This record gives sequence, C-alpha cells and structure tokens, in this order.
Amino acid sequence: MRLDYGSLAGAFVGAIVAAWGSATQAEQLMDQCFENLAVRSGQAHQRSSVEAAIDLTSCELTLGETQQAIRLPQHAQAEPAKASDEMPASPGGTEDLAKQSQNPIANLISLPIEFNTISGVGLSEARSLNIVSFKPVIPAKLGSSGWSLITRTIIPFVNAPTSDTGRQAITGIGDINPQFFFVPESKNGLTWGVGPVLTLPTASNEQLGSGKWSGGPGAVVVVTTDNLVFGAVANNQWSFAGSSRRDEVNSLLIQPFLNVNLDGGWYLVSSPVITANWQNSDQQGQWTVPIGGGFGRVFPIGTQQVNATLQAYWNAAKPEGEGTWSARAQITFLFPR
Repeated sequence: MRLDYGSLAGAFVGAIVAAWGSATQAEQLMDQCFENLAVRSGQAHQRSSVEAAIDLTSCELTLGETQQAIRLPQHAQAEPAKASDEMPASPGGTEDLAKQSQNPIANLISLPIEFNTISGVGLSEARSLNIVSFKPVIPAKLGSSGWSLITRTIIPFVNAPTSDTGRQAITGIGDINPQFFFVPESKNGLTWGVGPVLTLPTASNEQLGSGKWSGGPGAVVVVTTDNLVFGAVANNQWSFAGSSRRDEVNSLLIQPFLNVNLDGGWYLVSSPVITANWQNSDQQGQWTVPIGGGFGRVFPIGTQQVNATLQAYWNAAKPEGEGTWSARAQITFLFPR
C-alpha cells in the first residue's frame, strides 16, 4: 500500500486552515448581526441572547448562512460530551472549558498535537524514540436520538533509531489509528462510550509500523465533579490482515487519567499509557506500566483557546528493549460550539 504523503499532509493542513478561516468569518458575521439588532431596537444584544433574537429576519438569514459555511465533515478528535455555546471569557468559563478538554469524548471539536520522546530504548539503552502525533477529534450528533459519534484519529510521525548508538535513525509516518465512540447524553457527570478501534498499515517504512491491519473493541468512561475529571480509555486489537512476514498483533491499551482542576485554568494531570503485548512471552515482558504525571493550563492565544500540558513518566515495568523514561508535551486547539 503506497500513499502520496505530500498530498496527504497538504490536504490535512489545508482543511485546518479552511476551518479556521470559516470560523473567523462566522465570528465577524455574528458581530455585524448583533450590531444591526442594537441599532434597530435601541439596546445592546449579547451573544447569549442569540436564541431570543433568532426569529428576527436579519439575524436568521446571517446565522443560517454562517452555519452552512462552517459545517465540517464527520470525522476526527477524540475526546466529547458537553457543548459550549460561546467562547468562555470568565475564569469560571475557562475552568468549564478545561473540564471539557480533559474529557476524551466531550462534545468539543479539538486538534491535539502531541510530542513524545522516549529515552533508554534498545539493549544498550543509548537511543531515543521521538513521535509527533496529530489527534483531531470531531463529534457529530446522530439525529434526535440523543447519541453522538465521536471520531478520534491518531496520525503519528516517527523518528526511530536504527543503530545501537542512536546516531542513525529513520523518519516517516507511522500506522494511523482511527477510533469511533458512540456516546449517549451525559447524566450526573458520568459520560461513557463504546465503539470500534482500528490500526491501518500506513507506515512509510516497515520499521515504523506493524505491517498489519488490526482492530477491536474500545471503551471510555469519564466522571466529572467540581474539581476532578477522571476515568479511563481502553481497547484491545487483533490483526486480521497484512503482511505474512510480520508478527501477529494482539495488544491491550489502557489509559487511566486524573485531572485536578485549580484556579485560572491550571490543573494537575496524570494519564499514563499502559500497554500489554500478549504476543510476548513472560521472559520477554508483556506489560509497559509508566508512573508519573505533570501539569497543564487552558488559556487563550488571541481569540483561540488552547490547552497545553507537560508530563514525564518512568516505566516501572517494561519489555526488554523498551524505553525507561518518557516526556510528553501537548498543545490542543479548542473549538467550543
């Protein structure tokens, strides 16, 4: 399977730019709409009164056209359950947005960009593995059923060492991992979702991927309280097609997460990625169990809300040749609706 990675990357970046530009145009149209209403009625109209003003012809036409202009195709980022009608400006609004962004199945369009570096890789423990992942998440309502489909896609770009010293390495795209979660309406701070998880053999070099088509069930549970957002994401995948020369896949992933929210959009976080390779023997080691955590904050860059985190982990258990330490930095662009 050969892909035109230049075209793929160009289309991906172009979609982001188009969506950003459409959102900016929508903001300008809404501002003009509310200014017109203020002139006609002699009083200011705030964005929070959009439901009351929607029956006025001038606003109805403008907003209707805007919604059509910014409608996105159904697919992408992880993580959805509560919707935000406007960009939060108060500290309380920022904290609410932080909680949404910490929920992997929240009703929130987002684009996380995550950088992971893993040290101590290889038998000599002298190498480092670097991965930059794009993880777009897009929720879509399923009619009037009260259910949503949350699409989360992980697109990794990998720099992997190919020598014991780490001085030689190969760089390219890894296996793409689309995830789909069917999520009912949230009740009493509890959100859950289930659906299929896939791994596609899209790696640009055989050393950067499994060479197998894999899939299996996935599930996520999230609990939100006044100051805490916690839960877990889990899936198990089995290979069902691909190169006969490559090892079969039977792997488990569990990612528990705990966020302790503080004032001003700050929070403490721990979200280790625990894995088990059932194909390994007990002597080789099946489990990777990281211990650690970090901190993060939700804040604006101009009018764009972002969520930034920095975390570090030590592997208390790991298979032979796996890394000992890892650091994770992530910035997530948030698009409240």
